[in-house]
Amino acid sequence: AVSVIGPEGSVSFTDLAGEKGTVVAFFRSADWCPYCKKQLKEIDDISDELAGLGWPLMAVSYDDPAILAEFSGKHGLGYELLSDPESEVIRTFNLLNTDMKQGTRYYGIPHPAIFFVDRDRSVRAVLREDGYKDRPAMNIVLHIAEQL
Repeated sequence: AVSVIGPEGSVSFTDLAGEKGTVVAFFRSADWCPYCKKQLKEIDDISDELAGLGWPLMAVSYDDPAILAEFSGKHGLGYELLSDPESEVIRTFNLLNTDMKQGTRYYGIPHPAIFFVDRDRSVRAVLREDGYKDRPAMNIVLHIAEQL
């Protein structure tokens, strides 16, 4: 059981789970990463469909909650952007980017990935590309949601 910070305070993945579980998109930053910003807007296009399939979407980064709220509000996102300020959840999912030096602005970022976590807190599927510039296509994300 893991918790992150949302607009209303601390929340666990199980609190946000749908009928089948939760889709968790880990991303580097909504503040400075152009690849992440693009992905966050693209994945919004399928967030309602994912929720309808029993897999509501949430996205997690080390960004401050205020940064996430500003980005979400500016783009009218229909899903939760959640903060993991100490990168505890990012570590739990073994996604911490250890290439970033401790004490720098970038320390604590995850390797981008999308996890399907079922209601029993088991990971059912993972989508992860080799480079941070590449992200899974939205049709693949939907296909997996339909199959699980």
